[in-house]
Amino acid sequence: MWSTTRIAWDPSTGAWWRRRGPWPPPSPPWAFWRWGVPAGSILTMGKANVALAWVNLLPIPPLDGWTIIETWLPAWGVRWSAGTLEAVRRYGAAFVFVASVWLVLLIGPYR
Repeated sequence: MWSTTRIAWDPSTGAWWRRRGPWPPPSPPWAFWRWGVPAGSILTMGKANVALAWVNLLPIPPLDGWTIIETWLPAWGVRWSAGTLEAVRRYGAAFVFVASVWLVLLIGPYR
């Protein structure tokens, strides 16, 4: 691409305009199709993001769902000692790690 001055007719505005710089003009950042990214991959990334948000709300200790449940435990009359809460957090983190590795091996690219 070379730098030059172009005069062109814009049918959307019905006016002539002058532009300096590379021709054709660069795409706006929201024009993913100009980058060669198909719309299906954008939708797939959006679906994966929503799925991960729902998984994060599971009430397992290292995830955010547990924090929500933990704030309501005293209101529901559940009183756990500090040692019990620490054990639940520790084993919950181990469960999430083992489940994540198992899912990657089960449905991931390594099967």
